Order: sequence, then structure tokens, then C-alpha cells
Amino acid sequence: MEQLKHLPNLLPLILVSISIPATANPTNPTIVNGTVTITQPNTSTLEITNTPGSIINWQQFSINPGELTRFLQQSPESAILNRVIGSDPSQILGTLQSNGRVLLINPNGILFGANAVIDVQGLIASTLNLTDEDFLDGNYFFTQTGTGAPLTVETGAQLTTVDGGQIWLMAQSIEQEANSNITTPGGQTVLAAGTQVQVVESALGNMVFNVTTDGTNSLETLGAIASEKGAAGLFADNITHSGTITAQSAAGVSGLVVLNATNNLTIEDNSVIDGSSTDNSNGGIINLTAGNKLEVQRLAEVSADGGVTGGDGGKITLTAHDLRVSQIANGMQNIHAKARHTSGVDGTVTVTETGIHTYDPAAGDFQVNVFTTGIQTFPAIAALAGGKLVVTWQSNKQDGDGYGVYARIFDPSTNTWSNEFPINTTTANDQEAVAVAALPNGNFVVTWESKEQDGDDTGVYGRIFDANGIAQSNEFPINTTTNDRQENSAITALANGNFVVSWDSKEQDGNNKGVFARIFDANGVAQTGELPINTTTDKRQELPTVTSLANGNFVVAWHSFAQDGDDEGIYGRIFDANGVAQTDELSINTTTNEPQEAPTIAALTDGSFLVTWDSEGQDGSRNAVIGRRFASNGTPLTDEFQINTYTDQPQDTTAITSLGDGGFVVTWESWKQDGSVQNSVYAQRFDSQGNPVVNNNALPTGNAQGNEFVINTRLVNNQDDPAIAPLGDSGFMVVWKSFGQDGDSNGIYTQRFDKTPAPFTPSNFLTAELGAVNNFTTRPNLSNGVVTPPTPPIDPVAPIDPIAPVNPVDPVNPIDPVNTVDPINPVNPTINNSNPGNPVTNSDNPSNTNNLVTNNSNNTVLTTLPSRQNSPEVEQGIALSYPNCHTLELQKLEEEDTIEPDLNNRWHQCRHWRYEEEEPSEAIQTVENNQSYNSQEQAYAQMVGEEEYNLTRSLSWAARQAYWQEQQQMQNTLSVEEYGNYLQGIRSLSEEERVEYFEELAQSRNE
Repeated sequence: MEQLKHLPNLLPLILVSISIPATANPTNPTIVNGTVTITQPNTSTLEITNTPGSIINWQQFSINPGELTRFLQQSPESAILNRVIGSDPSQILGTLQSNGRVLLINPNGILFGANAVIDVQGLIASTLNLTDEDFLDGNYFFTQTGTGAPLTVETGAQLTTVDGGQIWLMAQSIEQEANSNITTPGGQTVLAAGTQVQVVESALGNMVFNVTTDGTNSLETLGAIASEKGAAGLFADNITHSGTITAQSAAGVSGLVVLNATNNLTIEDNSVIDGSSTDNSNGGIINLTAGNKLEVQRLAEVSADGGVTGGDGGKITLTAHDLRVSQIANGMQNIHAKARHTSGVDGTVTVTETGIHTYDPAAGDFQVNVFTTGIQTFPAIAALAGGKLVVTWQSNKQDGDGYGVYARIFDPSTNTWSNEFPINTTTANDQEAVAVAALPNGNFVVTWESKEQDGDDTGVYGRIFDANGIAQSNEFPINTTTNDRQENSAITALANGNFVVSWDSKEQDGNNKGVFARIFDANGVAQTGELPINTTTDKRQELPTVTSLANGNFVVAWHSFAQDGDDEGIYGRIFDANGVAQTDELSINTTTNEPQEAPTIAALTDGSFLVTWDSEGQDGSRNAVIGRRFASNGTPLTDEFQINTYTDQPQDTTAITSLGDGGFVVTWESWKQDGSVQNSVYAQRFDSQGNPVVNNNALPTGNAQGNEFVINTRLVNNQDDPAIAPLGDSGFMVVWKSFGQDGDSNGIYTQRFDKTPAPFTPSNFLTAELGAVNNFTTRPNLSNGVVTPPTPPIDPVAPIDPIAPVNPVDPVNPIDPVNTVDPINPVNPTINNSNPGNPVTNSDNPSNTNNLVTNNSNNTVLTTLPSRQNSPEVEQGIALSYPNCHTLELQKLEEEDTIEPDLNNRWHQCRHWRYEEEEPSEAIQTVENNQSYNSQEQAYAQMVGEEEYNLTRSLSWAARQAYWQEQQQMQNTLSVEEYGNYLQGIRSLSEEERVEYFEELAQSRNE
């Protein structure tokens, strides 16, 4: 701002209005700053040529379909500010092009329509105001005026920059419709909805967006935003993302995605946020933050994976007061920062919930089984991709012969249950020990063991159903080895849509029991043979549990007898999606005294996994529930920790689920804890960091100690064999068997727990970093230009210089009517030439074939006119619009030290230019070498070219006017050869002679 205080304020300037024929292209401009030329090559095209830092006020700025508005700028760094002062919103329905940066400010609203094509170096479109002074200074401080107006990008709109470009869209509210595209390769895309947006630089050199909101500022993205190797940022009170955001990494450059909402941020089903690598680079960075609720729905995908050919996983951070990440298919995550090549290392997913919430039970236990005769036992549960849950169990005598497998589907959105339906079709003997897993396509698969169906003892079978319980396959065998027993199946879905089933098999590995697995596609077609899981085969390895991991792998855990030196111990092993082992056997437990058995495993939101098991005597009284957390590569993240607080009598038979807040819940059965002589089901909730959390509003019954809480409300007889699954993104559901509650032996019951968020105090301010400032052209504190007040346009009939007036020139016959000057050859005033067609001169070559010039010391003849972009009249008018001082005036300043401080005084202006602006270099060779010169001289130099500038740079503006007027006069009256002789004469003068000649000529024309 220091350079502005010496110049006239912009407001009282005499603004320049230019009339443009009526069209939907921008109309009625007023040039506020800089040098601007506006032309219409045809009826559908508007071309604006501007110097850096130009400012135009338009009555309206819209572009119709089929129309083109093009800004021709001096460089990609050049910027022009377009402000709409009329009352109409801007409707960009055609094409906007520029080789530089374009700013459009319209407080009435901005619409990029279905046919809009934006192809620029950079674009800032805002319904928030930006002052002229802030624009010139590079101070990006946008403020709402009035009630605010929206900005819309309609379906079909294409907003694109060249590599490294930036697009900033700012408004009271912003909507990007489906099938629209905003593309800034290697650059930056910003959508900010608020009442104020200020862009500053942090102490570490990062670009910081400070957004002030009023609680109603909304942003919705249904289209595509692509900033490959760049950065994308969305800021508002409430953000709903339903489209695709890609800021993929490549060539060693990481992408960055930042979504920050003061209130709620929702990542909807089928939306994508992708910061993954496209080559062998590391994955990028994704930061999702909400002041209140951050919801990632079950079919959304958030990824920052390393490259397929190399590179580590990236970094994903989720932070909110109320965090709700939907869990898909038995813990298979939709948020991942994995290494996709064996040489890479998985990245990190950090989940932080800042609020303290409770999970409240619904209205008591709910009976699931409808058929109540006999025994219904060993339930299993899975959350489906579409939001429903399926509960399975085994029921005795219901299918007419022994146990059969049945299921029922629960819809949390309507709180309704389907009818119960059979799973197996073979009913002879027993079908039991059921397991279930949801598939990414919305279906689910059930496995069980069936006695004598494969011809020898038990075998494992499976069947696939859709979310409504309609069978999608016949039952199919899982194992191919049928000798002896194959039993205790476990199942999980994989990230690629397949699923893996694990079981234990007697005598197959040569020594008692071993653990095996097999991979199937989503239709139940086997993709592998039987895969041996354990490598230690001595004695028995049994009771497998399996879960998929966020990086696409899966991990199997089991207990192995005597392998750790004392009874059973817990072991695990990690495999990729093709069944190839990624680790050796992992030792899970560290306490080896007495048995550690019956493991359960689950993947967590951050990509890690948790294993729990029963450990005899470890808490000092019978069995205890113990857990340990591991990274996705099998590295331990914690020591063993005890989950149960109540330690009297045994606590065992664990189940785990991850929660939408990044935490997890472990359930188990506890004997006599509720005061009866039977079991009850208890649970403990943990936050995303693994800390136990009190659940204050849990059921008040039972004898819960510490932070644990009871699940069942009925405290009579046994409640045991719990299973648990997430309830979408907002709770969990536990299922167990209860003795005598349904009137006849065991029945299947559930309890639902819904998340109740703690009170939230909204904030109307957010701040977010979005890349290093040095990566971008539009950045804070980098000047866009200086104040260059325009002068009234030069009238070709009366071209009056407001500083040094001269007499008018006739545009038809531009001879000064007041002071007619005969053509002069400064070297030799007598021009002898070979042009008999000119009656004024004397020619001695009637055939006009002799190109030699007689009586002239310089025999070189210029046979072509000097190259000029515009006509001499236009060049002359443009030249006169720049106030400046010539050498003689500057010299006089050295002699006259006291000048009245009057801004309208010519000498004071010269003093200003002499002492306040940097002095020009010896000569301006090119525009690129002239950055330190004042903007007026830069523009003049670029306009007339190097040769003409070097000839006229020492002239005053009045003398420059005389120079161009005389050139026009000579060009119109002399032949080409004679005009060439004239130019040679001018060029042969010394600088001092040339200054003296044209200064005197200018003075004579003013007398």
C-alpha cells in the first residue's frame, strides 16, 4: 500500500467508458485501472487485451452459448479483475479463455451453465467482494456485501486450467451439479462458502484459508474435481460431497485434499475422495474435519494408497466432534492408505472424535427367532453394505431332522424384521456352527458345517443371498478334502469383492488338526485351492477367526496347543487377496502360562486389527478377556491389555466390532456377575486411541464395574454366546442366546444401541492449510499490478494529451491543420529519389528500378514499413495514455529543487517519477528484462517493440506523439522508397539530435 499513498485515489478518477454492441458477451465496460483494448473480431467474440493489474467494471458479464470472451494477457502471471456493477447475475453459458488469470466478482450471483467451457491459466469467481486495492496488492480478502448470492456449476460445465493453474469459487453458497468438471492439473481447486474468505501465508510458507461463516453457508459437490499432483479444498458450514475428488500423486508429487466444515461434513454413498498414487509415488494426504458431525457413508471410498509399482501409503486424518464412519462387510474398511506394492509401507489413518458421547439401548431385548420349539442357539450377525443387518442361528428340529440354519434380516431405517427363512437345502442330519459375512455388492454369504453331506463326517458348505434374503446360489462345498472332519468355519469379505473362508481340518496336515482357507468370488466360484494357514503342525491348530484388512489383505488367527510351551496360545498370519502369505506365523499373546484360547479378530477404522481371546487365570480368577492391537503388517501396536473389569469367576467367549467413531466394542459372557448363578453378556467400549470409555446411559442392571456395561435386560437364567455388528455409522447391535426367555429352551435375542451425541457449540470460523504458497501463481502478498490510472481515450479527430496537449490530427488525412510541417530528412533535407509519381519530389529514375539514393550518406534503403501490431493512429492514442517524464525534464529537476507539491503540476509529477519510481536501465532490450521499469514504460515498450522503443525512450510523451504523427504523415505522403529514406535519416541521428528535433517539433505544434 506504500506506493498507493502518493497517487490519486481510484474513486475520483475520470473513468473510461467504451461502448460495445449489444450482445450477451460482457457489455458496457468501464476501465478503472491499467491499459485495456477491447475488440470484436466477429459478432460472437469479444477480445480484451490488458496489461497486468487491469481492472474493468462491467454493467453485466455474461456469455451466451456459442459465444467467446477471450482475455489476451502479457504472461501467465498477469491478472485482470472484472467487477459487475449492474444488478444481473453472471451467466457463463459459452466459452471463457485466457492465457493469464481472470477474476470475476459479481455480488448478484454466478452461474456456469451446461455449455460453459472455461480454459484459463487461473480463475477466481466470487460473489464476495474484493476491493481494487486488495487485488493490486495481492491481498485476497473477500467479504460479503448485502445478503449474499449463490454460485452454481451446472451439469455439463467444464472449468479447466493449464498445468499449475488455480480455480477459486467463493460465494454465500456453492453447488456443483452432477456431471460437471473442475480440473486444475498440478494446481489448486478451492470452493469456499462463507461471508468472508481471507487467504494468508503461514509462518512455514503454506497457503492458509481463513473462512468466516454465518451458520447457513452450504456447499454441495455432485460433480468431479480433479487436481492431480495438486490440491483441492472445500470449506463451508455444511458440506455434502456426493461426487468425485481426485488429487492423485505422481512423479514424486503428493496430492492434497482438505474438506473442512464448521458444522457437518457428509461423504455420501458412492462418492470418491482419491489421493492415491498413479505410478510408484507415495500416496497423498487427505484431511477431513467437521466442527460437529463427520459422516462417511457405507459405500463411499476414501483412499490415499501408494502406487501399484511402488511407494508407501499416504496419510488420512478424520477429526470431528461426532464421527460416524460406516463399517462395511464385517469390518472391511472403505477408508485406506495402503501400500499396493510389496516394497511399500502402509500409510496411516488417524481418527479423532473430540466429543464425549453415549450409546443408548433401545426398548429392551428383542426376540429374533419366530420358531420357538426346541433349541435355537449359536447366533451370528453381519452388517450389510446397504445398511441392513442379517442374523443367523441354528435351530433344532425346525427342518425336520436335527439342526438347520435359519436367518432373519433387520432394517434399522424402518426398525422392521423380515420373516425367518432357511439357509441350507440339505436337511439330513445336522447343519450347524453358522458364520455369516456381508459382501461389498450388498449380498451376504453364510457358511456352516454339515454332517455326512460330503460322505465322511462333517464338511463346510456355503450359500449366497441378497439383502432381501433371496438365494443367489445353491449351497456349495467349501472344502475339497473330505476325509474326517472339516468344521468351525469363519468367513470374511475381501476388498476386491471376493470372500475367504477358513476352517480347521482333522488329520489333513498329518498331525491332528490344522487350519485351512479358500478364496471364492462374489458368485461362490472358487478362486484358489485349499490354502494351509499354519506352518507349525505339531499337535493341533484350531478354531480359526478371520478378518479382511483395509489394505486388501486378510489375517487369520487361531489357537495352537503347546506351541508357546504351555497349553494353548494364540497365533496369526497375514495373506494378500490372492492367498499368498505376507508374514510368518505371528505370536499374538505374550502371557503363556495356562491356556490362551478361542480368539476373535476384527479390523479397525484406522487400518489396524484387534485380537481378543480367553486367558485362564490371567486376572487372578478363572478366565479373563485379553486383547492386543496390531498394525496391518502384523507389527504389535500395544502390549496385552485386560478388557474386563469384573474378575470374579470366568469371563470368556468374546466378540468385537469396530465403531463409526473410530473406536470399538468388545462383548463377552460373564458368569454370576449379575447376581444370578448364570451367565450374562457384558461389553466394554473403547475410543479410537484404545482407551476404555464409560457408557453412562447403558442399561442400569447387572453388576458392571469400571466402564463395562451389561447388554441383556433379562437377568434370569443364561444369556451367552454373544455376537456383535456395527449399526451403520451410528451404533451397534448385539445378539445372543437366552435360555427359557422364548418359553422353550434357548432363543435368539438382540439389543440395539444407538449413538447419542453430546451437545455441540457451533463455531463460525475455520482455518485450513492447502499447500505451499510457492507452488502457486495466485498467492497472498504477491502484487498483481500497480495503480495505473487510465486517461480518457484519444479522440482520433482531436487527440488531446491531458498532460501535454497538442493540436488535433485529421484521421482521414492526418496532417496537422494548424502547424503543417513538410516532410523532413534530418540528415539531408533535400530528398532525391526515384519515384516520378510524386510531384513534390524530384526523381531521376522514370522506371522506378534504381534503389540507390543519391546525395545521401547512407545508401541502405528500408523497403518495408516497421512492424506494428495496431494502426499508427491506435499506437499514437495508446502512447499518449501514459504519463511520464523525458530526459530533459528529469535534468531540469536536478536544477530546480523546490517545486510546489501540486499533483496536477507537471514538474511535481516528474519529481514523483524521478524519486519514487526506480530509474530505468540503460536500455530496455526486451520486456522480460524490464521488470523493474514502471508499468507505463513496460507497456509502451512491449507495444512498440524493441527497436522503436530504443529510438523514442528518451522523448517526452509530447515528443513521442510528434514522432508518431510525423511517421503517419510521411507514410501517407511518401512512396515506400522515400519513406525508407526518411526512416534511415531518423535512425542515423544521435540520441541528443533526435531528442532536440522531436522536442522542438512538439513545441512548434503547440504554439
